[in-house]
Amino acid sequence: MKSKGFILYDEQIQPVLSLSDEKLGRFFRALVSFRLSNEVGQFDDPEVAMAFAFVRSQLERDEERYERICERRREAGKKGGLAKQANASNCQQEVANASKLSQTQTQIQTQIEDISTTPSSSKEDSVVVDVLTRCDEDLSLVSQEPKETTYTNPKRIPDCPFQKICDLYNQRFAGRLPAMKVASGKRRAIVKARWADIYKVCQCANVEEGLHCVDSYLIRISEEEWMFGKNDRGWVADFDYIFSARCYTRILENSRSA
Repeated sequence: MKSKGFILYDEQIQPVLSLSDEKLGRFFRALVSFRLSNEVGQFDDPEVAMAFAFVRSQLERDEERYERICERRREAGKKGGLAKQANASNCQQEVANASKLSQTQTQIQTQIEDISTTPSSSKEDSVVVDVLTRCDEDLSLVSQEPKETTYTNPKRIPDCPFQKICDLYNQRFAGRLPAMKVASGKRRAIVKARWADIYKVCQCANVEEGLHCVDSYLIRISEEEWMFGKNDRGWVADFDYIFSARCYTRILENSRSA
């Protein structure tokens, strides 16, 4: 069941309002299309693509939360109905077991009376043992309890495609920023952390979608002129800064201050 609407949260409004009127129109058209048909079109403008990716991830999380609530309510309703059916079934089974036990006890009593009036033999003793065994089996049915089954659906972020991300960086910023040449352990760690952040925020389904979102992130950075020396210090960003938590947070919040 799909919810009847969606929420645009306060922290999403400021980045959206920073878009121009034309880009804002494209953004809301894409948002409405996604809401109605769950389809995501191609974006020519990276700024619109980035803004939509952040809002889309929240919409999908809200929709999943709504589905979980609906599912819990459905399960609660089913358990109420199943409990009534189970109680009725258990009562019927207990009656049947009691009836069967009564019949078995009657058979035992008959066998005992027959044995008491006739000479004992191994065959007659075995009959009594057999009847008692069946009686024990019938009684064990009453104490049986259903087994519980646990279902899991784990979500896992794929391994970080470090080299492909480095290639994207070198391609996007060739001639503008220092090229990434040394793959140190520290750099692998910060890229892995940003990969996890972007993969979760964009709600990616596979590595290809994750790389597409990383590329959108780099395109968004390419529009920040202050990272390319146009600031009061002449400072230029590098690979380590681009994939730092500080830079990622600034881009996510659409902050243009150096």
